[in-house]
Amino acid sequence: MDKTKIFFFFIFFLFLFFFIFTLKENFFVFEKKKNISSKDNNFKVSNINNDFIYGIWIWQEYFYDSENVKLVIDFAKKKKIRTFFVRVDNFLDAYEAGDIQKQENIFENLNYFVKIAHQNNIKVEALFGGPQWSNPSHRYLVNIILDFILNGLNNKRINFDGIHIDIEPYQQDNFSLNSARYYEYYLTTIEEIKQKLLNKKYTGTLSIDIPYWFGKNNIRENIFYNKKKKNIFKHLLDILEEYPKSYLVIMAYRNYAFGNNGVINILERELSLLNQEKKYLKFIPFLVIGQEITEQKNSKTTSYYGYNWQYIYTELFKIDNFFRKNSEYKKFYKGIALHDFYIYWCTSEEEKNICRKNNLKIKKNLNTNKE
Repeated sequence: MDKTKIFFFFIFFLFLFFFIFTLKENFFVFEKKKNISSKDNNFKVSNINNDFIYGIWIWQEYFYDSENVKLVIDFAKKKKIRTFFVRVDNFLDAYEAGDIQKQENIFENLNYFVKIAHQNNIKVEALFGGPQWSNPSHRYLVNIILDFILNGLNNKRINFDGIHIDIEPYQQDNFSLNSARYYEYYLTTIEEIKQKLLNKKYTGTLSIDIPYWFGKNNIRENIFYNKKKKNIFKHLLDILEEYPKSYLVIMAYRNYAFGNNGVINILERELSLLNQEKKYLKFIPFLVIGQEITEQKNSKTTSYYGYNWQYIYTELFKIDNFFRKNSEYKKFYKGIALHDFYIYWCTSEEEKNICRKNNLKIKKNLNTNKE
């Protein structure tokens, strides 16, 4: 065989080797990231920790409709969910339209949902907020919802276990033009909510969703508020100091626990600040770690969407185990929260057929908040 043939045989086998290797790699990547609705492979939450998931967000009205409450509660018990963050600001549409019947329907459905949840030892917090809600022009929305939560309707009040705020001013299109001003609006709104709860002698919890980067110490986030210049995280801690039954849900959205830019890594700043500020020990337990499972098309690392549940549960367990066993941080740790119930319910092997059947009904009220 001449040298030319040997050379071509060598190139052919080299190409074949790389083709097989590439195929193999792609196969295993697919196996790791197979569709989220695939089977759990008997790797259940109960196999890891019996109080693994602290809370979960519910945005869709469908899930607290009286016809569906039993399905939702049964699923939550199976998955050992301890707290629902249930959206209540859809009441605004009925209120502003003057639709008394719709207001009463929303009240009755929520009241029934809370009653059944309590019978099954599950807490329910009233969830509300939108990107613009802390702006002076939109703050009236907060007052309407607070009045609904605290005073109820027709002299009847829903026995919520707490108030859950999801106001994210940085989601506004023009936020970067004057971030300091919007942060000041935000802190003022949180302060006003806290004062209103104190004045009413409210005994429920006050929880707030925040992004992990609120603890960063860069110049842009050193905000002058209440005659002090601090980052947002420290300002929030100062405000909440007067309300001991408060806690933060830190949205540390990554789809892996450890490593560079993983969940534990991006939380280091907040954890360090809490450890330094001994006065905040009164809040214990204070932190819930938020994890994303909904589809995020603009990022490959912020959500578990697309991964099988064996991988997801493994990473969540790593996070949970880290906090429970770390002597410095376990005193702050309250649990993990999943965003959101719709995806968790619809991608579980047990409920996905029910979800497919009713998907259009659910998506009809998928809108998460009022701007």
